[in-house]
Amino acid sequence: MSVTLTPGRYPLPDAFHPNDVISSLKPTTASIKMYQHVHFGGREVFASQPIPDVGAIGYSDVVSSCKIPPGSTWMLYEHISYKGDVSILGPGDYPNPKSMNLPNDILSSLRPFPIVTGPAVLLFQDSKFGGRMVVATGAISDFTAINFNDKVSSFIVLSGNWTAYRDINFHGDPTQLTQGHFPEPTFYQNDSISSIKPDL
Repeated sequence: MSVTLTPGRYPLPDAFHPNDVISSLKPTTASIKMYQHVHFGGREVFASQPIPDVGAIGYSDVVSSCKIPPGSTWMLYEHISYKGDVSILGPGDYPNPKSMNLPNDILSSLRPFPIVTGPAVLLFQDSKFGGRMVVATGAISDFTAINFNDKVSSFIVLSGNWTAYRDINFHGDPTQLTQGHFPEPTFYQNDSISSIKPDL
């Protein structure tokens, strides 16, 4: 049995669950706190959704430290719209730009890894995990249906093993995808994936 807790205070167990029966807890959405200065000083901004342009929230190129809670992983980009150099950060406190693997004050966009269970792969239109991102948690027989045919240039396999195919409906040359980060098309032809499915 699972219960989803939304923001709020729960002073009594009857408000959300019988008493003394919770054995584990995990977030359902990723989050991050960003700070204007090093060591978590200055203005603080909280985010739980992708931000394609931090300038839209008055925060362009001024992030110097951040905190990411357990269960969250974020991709931080040099330019707006998820372009340029990217730094992938898991849970932890990052007190300065060096710890964030970014030059000072260049963060312009960011987005989280989805929190999923079971097989999952992130597909990106550009190399280095840039541009449009598609999250696959099951078989996709035709990338044309999602306007993503022959557009995959990088990917991240979060869990499970996957097979990508050159043609729709799982035909054509197959490519085996295992867990890991693949920023460049080093072992498959760029922009050549038309269908994908997890290995059972």
